[in-house]
Amino acid sequence: MLVGVCEGVIRNLFGLVPPELFSSLGVEKMYLVGNAKRKRFSVHIQRCLDELGASHIKLEPALTDTSAAYGAALHALR
Repeated sequence: MLVGVCEGVIRNLFGLVPPELFSSLGVEKMYLVGNAKRKRFSVHIQRCLDELGASHIKLEPALTDTSAAYGAALHALR
């Protein structure tokens, strides 16, 4: 059941972000923060990227303990 929940959460998040956005912004890396660093989430994140045709995006765990809000704030400053 936990696997299904993890996969559902990831799919819903990717449903909010159109795949074209990754390409238009030139995204090459996706830093994983929080629970996304855990294998049970990262496996589904990679699978979704592959299905969206964005398998060129490299997944990397964030070295510091930040949150997704930090990344959103950085993007907003651009």
